[in-house]
Amino acid sequence: MIKNLLENQEIKNLFTDEKRHIIKNKAKSIRLSQEENRQQRENEAYEKDEKYGEFVRTTNNLADTLENIAHTVKKTIKNDPYRYGDTENIVFSMGDHLFVNRFGYTHHGIYIGNGAVIHYLRASVQIADLKTFADGEIIQRKDDSQSLLSYTPKEAVLRAYSRLGEDNYNLFTNNCESFVRWCRNGGQEN
Repeated sequence: MIKNLLENQEIKNLFTDEKRHIIKNKAKSIRLSQEENRQQRENEAYEKDEKYGEFVRTTNNLADTLENIAHTVKKTIKNDPYRYGDTENIVFSMGDHLFVNRFGYTHHGIYIGNGAVIHYLRASVQIADLKTFADGEIIQRKDDSQSLLSYTPKEAVLRAYSRLGEDNYNLFTNNCESFVRWCRNGGQEN
């Protein structure tokens, strides 16, 4: 999918060969073991302070539990035809702030063109097609009054690509919505 995106002329014009190579290397880093990274962060937290380490471990476990609950509930409602978004006929523009309402939370991403989104999952910043991003839900778009755009759409997309593969997710300070806001306006709230 990344290869197809980089062959898209609109995207191609944004990058030099060197930048494309860097992006491909960052995309490969997504495949690194997220569990090892998580364990390392927990260990570092414990080294700083035992209570802080316990908090980080508990928070990670809570996130796992919520994800499992959402996955289980989603399986029970997957056959409901009213839960699916028709992403085939929706036209988004490069740099759009997209979001989907999921069980218990809202997930955000930035549209990069060619039917793809860059979004921050708990594991890492990654590229997904619209169908994968929607995960059976309706994709919605925040307008510029709801999500300030301080950069050009192309600059916002370049900012998203610059963090591809990053794996420092934090539910409170570095999540999918804060990632999109950073891409579009440096992190300012509206």
